[in-house]
Amino acid sequence: MSSVASLLENIRYLSPKLEQDDSMKSRNKAIQLSSHITAALSRPEDGAAEMIFLVTKISIEMNLLDLIVNHGGAVTSDKVAEKYGAEELLITRILRVLASVSLLANVDDRTWQATPVTGAMAVEGVAAGYQMM
Repeated sequence: MSSVASLLENIRYLSPKLEQDDSMKSRNKAIQLSSHITAALSRPEDGAAEMIFLVTKISIEMNLLDLIVNHGGAVTSDKVAEKYGAEELLITRILRVLASVSLLANVDDRTWQATPVTGAMAVEGVAAGYQMM
């Protein structure tokens, strides 16, 4: 990854081009550079927290937590994937992130079970808060 100073220098170099023309190539390069600057200045903990938040939001929007809560016991990744017509590997990866922060329990290989936290996250008011963010 480039240093922040190097990235800022690239933005300075690109700045006149952005002022002179409306080239999508220049704009896209500026957006890419600004993303790299943000990443370089962010703490790793912030990136991890953002990823966990996004995966939680996706799981709520997909009603994954509702499915697990209402299943009435352990459920496998392949059953969840079948219910949604999704790839099992994708579902497993989403559920692993949730289990890593105790939003559900990983009770066996690719087998998941609701916890009290899962139940709380599936409550309509709590889920709505995540959907609105």
